[in-house]
Amino acid sequence: MACGLGFGLFQVPNNRNMFPSAPRERSAAAGGMQGPAQLAGQTPGAIIMTLFFVITSVDMAPRIGLGVAAALTLAARLASTLRIRPRLPSLILGG
Repeated sequence: MACGLGFGLFQVPNNRNMFPSAPRERSAAAGGMQGPAQLAGQTPGAIIMTLFFVITSVDMAPRIGLGVAAALTLAARLASTLRIRPRLPSLILGG
């Protein structure tokens, strides 16, 4: 139930930002890719959590899973931050 609530709270605002950013002639492709992209992320997550429950105790698996998720989130945030390059004013560049 917690996963469903989390997906519902995240998915609606994410879709509101994603679909208008796609060109009008590609909106059907953007909608068609949403489901496979979501499953491509959920499937490995479910497999990894299953492995954690098999390898470790029932008490430790959620803690390890949340730790791994936090580390991956921080890594994604860093990667996203590094790809943003500030635009220099054209006066500085001589253009």
